Parts: sequence; structure tokens; C-alpha cells
Amino acid sequence: MPTGQPAVGAPEGAAWAVPGCSAHSGLSCCMGRGRGQACACAGPAGSPPRRRRPGNGRLPRGGSPQKGDTRLRARSRRGRWRARPGGGRPHARPGEAHDMDFLIFPDHPTAQHLVSTTPALAAASVVPHASGRPWLVGWWDELRVQRLTAGPRRLAVVGHTRRGPGRLHRAFDRARSLEELDAAARSLAGSCHLLASFDGKVRAQGSLSTARQIFTVRVRGLTVAGSAPGLLAALAEAPCDETALAARLLTPYVPWPLSRRTVWQGIEGVAPGHWLELSRDGSARERHWWRRPEPVVPLPQAAERVRAALREAVLVRAESAGAISADLSGGLDSTSLCFVADELGVPTHTYHAVPLDPRNPDHRWARRAAAQFGPAVHHTDLPQDHAMRLFPVATGGSEEPDGGEGPFNWRWAGPHLRALSRTAAEAGSRLHLMGLGGDELFGPLPNGLWAMLRAEPRAALGQIRRRRLLNRWPLVATVRGLADRSRFPSALRAVAGRLTSPPPQRWEAGFGWTGEARLPAWSTPRAVALVRRALWEEAEAGAEPLDGDRFGHQVLEYLAFEGTTMRQTSRAMAPFGVGWEAPFLDDRVIEAALSARLSQRMPTGSFKPLLVAAMRGIVPDDVLDRTDKGEFSAELYEGLARGREAAVEMCAALRLGARGLADAGALRNALLSPPDEGRYAAHLETTVAVEAWLRSPHTRPALPGTPPSGPRDIEADPGEAGRRPPAGPGPAASERATGPDRATDARRSLRTEQQTGSEEPGPEGSDHRAGSGRRQVSDPPPAAARPLVTDPPSPDRSRAAVRSQIAGSAPGTARPSVPEPSPDAARPPTPRRPEVLDNHGAPVRSAAPTKEAP
Repeated sequence: MPTGQPAVGAPEGAAWAVPGCSAHSGLSCCMGRGRGQACACAGPAGSPPRRRRPGNGRLPRGGSPQKGDTRLRARSRRGRWRARPGGGRPHARPGEAHDMDFLIFPDHPTAQHLVSTTPALAAASVVPHASGRPWLVGWWDELRVQRLTAGPRRLAVVGHTRRGPGRLHRAFDRARSLEELDAAARSLAGSCHLLASFDGKVRAQGSLSTARQIFTVRVRGLTVAGSAPGLLAALAEAPCDETALAARLLTPYVPWPLSRRTVWQGIEGVAPGHWLELSRDGSARERHWWRRPEPVVPLPQAAERVRAALREAVLVRAESAGAISADLSGGLDSTSLCFVADELGVPTHTYHAVPLDPRNPDHRWARRAAAQFGPAVHHTDLPQDHAMRLFPVATGGSEEPDGGEGPFNWRWAGPHLRALSRTAAEAGSRLHLMGLGGDELFGPLPNGLWAMLRAEPRAALGQIRRRRLLNRWPLVATVRGLADRSRFPSALRAVAGRLTSPPPQRWEAGFGWTGEARLPAWSTPRAVALVRRALWEEAEAGAEPLDGDRFGHQVLEYLAFEGTTMRQTSRAMAPFGVGWEAPFLDDRVIEAALSARLSQRMPTGSFKPLLVAAMRGIVPDDVLDRTDKGEFSAELYEGLARGREAAVEMCAALRLGARGLADAGALRNALLSPPDEGRYAAHLETTVAVEAWLRSPHTRPALPGTPPSGPRDIEADPGEAGRRPPAGPGPAASERATGPDRATDARRSLRTEQQTGSEEPGPEGSDHRAGSGRRQVSDPPPAAARPLVTDPPSPDRSRAAVRSQIAGSAPGTARPSVPEPSPDAARPPTPRRPEVLDNHGAPVRSAAPTKEAP
């Protein structure tokens, strides 16, 4: 066997890599047991590596590879963490921002005038189009931005990904059009935005999970895009969208496509798997570019892909941030990330919030995992007061966490998140990892059986029988659900008709397109009518699912929800000096997970067989073979009891009541006499999140450098709701355009309670703007710029204009009240939706061809 060698450029404590290992290509899983000893994981090619024990194969101080060993150098750079010169800073300063905010402008004279006349943009950094007009305007950390330029072509990659020459540079060199940048997008590891300007035409895209997202708004006849809706709301001075506020009261989540609608009028996100094209005339359209991989890869090969993608995901973040921190809840998702960081030798601080219930087994499993970390990982148990910070009910005004996108999905964890961010920053961390997204990628989803029956019918029959018996699904209902072939618009109409119905029971089989969303009992008829009308409009407009079959749609819908939560959390915690990231939400990890055969994703002995297979040899076997599961109802009910009095006082001046969206008396009665209904806590959680946001100054966001001007809201006057005009007959005419892991059980179990009653353990219970201070222009304009584009922009063909036309009013006019739609009322006419094109310019109807039942 060849002699073990230390990784090039690795810090003290890094592992020895074996250059001649045929099994694992010299990656860091191949650990020598000491200088000159054989590889500890020697075996046939493709076999899983053995678990390195603490203290074995560590790099001695001053160690160096053999002279001239270029093969080892290349492998070390790909397979091991190493401190990058000028990369991650070792210590975070509280208050230092990490999220990079930017606006994207078309190559149009009006855009140049808009930027020059907006005082808040005077201190922002500017990257121009080839014409010299502003393209990217924002506030960012130069260490997180890669820029490439060739003639009139510009490319910028913002976020955590590989730096330096590689596939991205080669793809950019070959690309002669925006459509040809698909190869560049597929080459990016990590999580980032890809932005391009080719001769004034713009491509902007985020990630599949929307952890990096692009939003749009119309300003002065142009479509302007940005990384956060709050920026666009400040630029356009957009008022609140009451339909979106009412939809935020839905549990367990806001269904697609309502979820892309922000709480400010006229601002919405780009659909997952699409990129935004901005033309020189100021118009915009979405272009579809990504398709879900066919689930045909056998489990061993799919596990290897997941393992490689997770290593790369952790590695690119460590290279840009230096020392990192991570959740260690005791669940499989967060535990896997911690052991991947340990295997790569990344300096990591792990944290576990001790649960209130001493019978919760997560604490025992977290301690068992921490005992097997190497010296690069330092573990800390957070005291129980961290767990007691969960589920706060009291509303705090200006102290509310600001996720930059409206009501904070994880408001119930806000105090715990802030305390953990401070603790991690004091330990030197600049980036905190969490296991968000693992349940959606590796756990059994309700529609998995529906899709499996069509793809692998023989293997599906056994799984269906097993799940039906264990969950007590009635035979007739199970057969009816599996045979259902209804289209996505029909599913939206069905959801609209059941907004106030009792939630389904766990024994009711459900294999529909989306979850059974419900509004709380204290919602007003006006709130119900607003949400129902929005769902009907989307259905009548022919809303397309995120994927051609139900399983793919449900995965992407769930991932988009988690991506939104991740965006909000990272932005809200940025003032404490620590960014928050979820490697499971990376594009390459998602693609690797979705490539596995459906039959091999289903639990047959372990809860998440694909993740278990991927982590075998990295995570100790005794941790992977865990069969029990913790739950966190103690934290939930402790928080509800602690905040009940403040919540009752909140009802005296309810902002939601002033807007006519909630009945303060019904909410007060529910608080004093909690109903025996499973979603009560979730309904209360979403209601308090929306109410707290309305009481905060975040309703009127401001561009960086200018203070927020306070909430743009009806004053908290109990009589305000009574002065609101009564519901009239007109339809809505709002305008719109194109421990974190600790208590995740409570939210996610509610999200799938009506569709799945899994016999396996439930979901895992886990786990700004840095600017230059002055205006600077990168890439100065060429000597001979193109002539100015003076043609007026094309008419706005957004859904907002379509809905306004349906309503019989122009965009921006006063919004009429919306009544409760009558069952006998005529359906509204079908509006024309904005055209979605593929990369060949042909119109597409959905992300993939719709699959029919055999």
C-alpha cells in the first residue's frame, strides 16, 4: 500500500490522504493510521469508507507532502477543507452583515435615471452593463462575489460556491447567449445567485429551493429585480397586499402558487427551476431551464452522489467562512452534516439545546455523536433556558426579527436563534449549518406511493399494503386516492372549497397535489373570501405545478417553503455576525437525492434509507441505526402557557382585526379555552407571527442606509375594523407582477398530518450588507457605448394587469372589498397568464410533461 500523505495546505489537525487508494480516489475519507501505514478503508472500488476514529491519522505540525506529488495536490484541493488565503475571517463582529443585497436593472435609460435619483443608492456598489448603465446595485462582501467579463458579456456569481478557474469559467467562455449559460448553472456547487448581462440582456436566477431567490416589481414602466422583496418594496414604495397577509394565516403552509406572492403588492418571486430574463426595453419573462432527474439510479450509486454533493456543500462554505458552527440536535439530518464537517477536518463548533423533557432521547443521541468527533469539532450543550425560549407568544414591536419578507416563518424560535447566533459568533463562527431540507429530500412523502405505483408498480404494492395497515387507511379511500388523475387547477379549487373545514384525520389517505391548507377558526369571512378568490383566480388562469407529477411537485413545494425559511433566518440573524445555511437545500444535493429510485427511498428498515446509505462510513453505525425519535411538545406547551396572558392582551388592539382579517373576540375565546384540535397551536403560531409583523416597523422596509419609517398600517384601534366598508360584490383587483432544527417537528408534523401517518419516526427535530461605504463602479464603460435605447417599454403583461382587467379596474386603483364567494356564483373568466418559454423560445405548459395514470 502507498504511504499516507498530508493534504496540501491543510491546517494543523487535518487528516492524512492516501494518494493510491483505488476505493475512494484519495479523498479525505481515506485515513492512514499513521505515517507510513496502510489506508484504513482499503477495499474494492466503490466500497464505503470506514469511520475514522478520533485521533487517528491527524496531520502533525510541519508535515508536508512528498516533493513533486502533483496528483496528491489536486485531490487534496477537491477533497479536504483548507484555509483559503483571504477567505473566511476567523472572528465575526456582532452587527456585521452577511446577506448580500442587490438590485438588478435592465439596460435602459429610465433605469439609469432611477438609480441616479434615488438618494439611498448613492452609497451602494455598482456593476454596469457593457453600455455603462447600472446593472447590479447593492451591498455585498467582495469575498462572496465572482465576476467574469469578456467584451459585452458580464457574469456574476454571488454566494457560497467554488472560486477560481474551473467549469464555471469554461462554461462562460463557451456561452454566446443567455440560454447557453445553463451549463454554468449546472456547474455551481453550494448555494448562490447566477447573474449575467450579455449585450444588455439580463439573466437572473436563484436556487431550486429558493434559498437564493429573485423577486420582481414594476417601477416607472420597467421590471426591476432584486434579491429580497423588502428592497423592491422600498424602491417602489409598495403597500401591503392584504390577500397575501390573509394567506399567511394558512396552515400548515401557503400552497403554490400563492406562496410566490409576497406581502407587498406587485412583488413576487421567480418560479423554482426558472430564470428571469430582462430585456433592454424593460420587459421581463421567465424561462424554464431545470427538470427533475429521472428516478432511475440504484441506491448505491445514488448514495455516492449524495455523499459527494454533501461534502462539496460543506466544503465550499468552510472555504469562504473559515470556522463554522452547526446544530447537533440528535436527529439524522443535522448529525450527518456535523460528521461530514468532521471528516473534512473543518474547524466546527456544534450546539445542542438540551430539551425540557428528560425522557426525550435526542439529548442522549447528540451526546453519543459528540463523543465520536475528532479534535477539529468542539461540542457545547446549551442549557435548558435555550429550549424555554421557543414558542414565544408576546409581540415585541421593533425587537421582532426581520426576515426581510414579511411575517417570519420561524418567529417561534426567534429568541433561541438570537441567543445561539450570539454564542456562535463569540466562538469565532461566521456561518452556522442546519439540517433543514433533509426530511423533504430523504423522508417518505405522501405522494411517493402515488408516483411509485406508476413508475414501479410491482414494488409499490407491498409498500402500499404495509402503509395502509399500519396507518389504518380504509381500503376504498386508499384505492380512490391512488387512482386519482385530477389536474393541478382542480386541486386548487378543492383547497379553496375546504379552507374552513375541519382538518383531515391521520387515518384519511391523501395523495393529492398539495396539502390540506386550513384557515384558523378566528378568520373573518373577508379573510376567507380573499384567500378563496386568490386560489380560484390561479385555478382559472391555468396555474401550472412545479413538476409534471405529484411527487415531484410536492418535493419542490416543500423545499421552496424550507428555502423561504432559510432566507428569512439568515437575514434576521445577520446583525449578530453569523450567516445561516442549509446544505441539504443546495441544487446539487437536491439533484443527487431525487435521482434515486422511488422504491429505494421508501423506508423498509431505516427511516431515511438513502441518507443512511450515503453516510455509512462517515457517521458511526450505532448512530445511523437509531430507531427511536424525540418530540418537543413540552417546549410547545411551555411557550403557550408562558405567553397566554400577553396574547390575550394583544387581542385588545389586534392589527389583524383592524384590517378585517381576524375576529379578536374569537381569538380571545380560543386563547382562554383552547379547543381540542390538532392545529390550534399551528394556527396560533401563524396568527401571532403576522400580528407581530404588523406591529413592527418592518412593514415599511427601507433601503440600506435609511431608517425604516414605521409600520404602514391601520392604527391599532379596535374600532378600525368597524369603520371598514362592508364587503361588496367586486372581486379582488390587487396588482402584482411576475433550535431551528429543535422544534421543527411541531411545524412539519402538522404539514403532513393529513396525508401521511408514517409508522417510522417523524421528521427530524433538529437539529448586510457589507458594502464599501461609497459608490464604486466596477468595469468602467467602454469608450464607444451603444446608442441609447429610447423606445418605450412594452406593456406590462403581468398577472397583476390581467387580474386588474378581470376586476374591471386599472392596476393601482383602490381595492374593493371581497365578499364570500357564493357556491352558485358564476366562475370568473379565465385570465391570460404571462408566457413561459423554454431555452429554445418555445412556450411550455409545465416543468415536465404531465403524467397520467395508466
